[in-house]
Amino acid sequence: MEKRGVWMKKLGSEVKYCILCKEVHEVDIVESIDCIEYKGEEIMFNAIYEYCRKSHRYMENSDMVRKNRISKEKALDRKHQLELPRDKG
Repeated sequence: MEKRGVWMKKLGSEVKYCILCKEVHEVDIVESIDCIEYKGEEIMFNAIYEYCRKSHRYMENSDMVRKNRISKEKALDRKHQLELPRDKG
């Protein structure tokens, strides 16, 4: 399960047709800290979305999907790096 918007920072905005509410208005570009559950543990990562203030919903364009996937994979890698046993030799 993925939790979105634990924290949100506005990076900018753009007036455009919003596919969520089907209106032309200012759509925010936001960065949030998302949280996923992986093997019973929570993994937090930074993600970027478009945010519709009218519907209070998030959406991703294809570039954001790619960047968010990379961010999630890096967070998983960092988590695994911390769990690896350290060589004491």
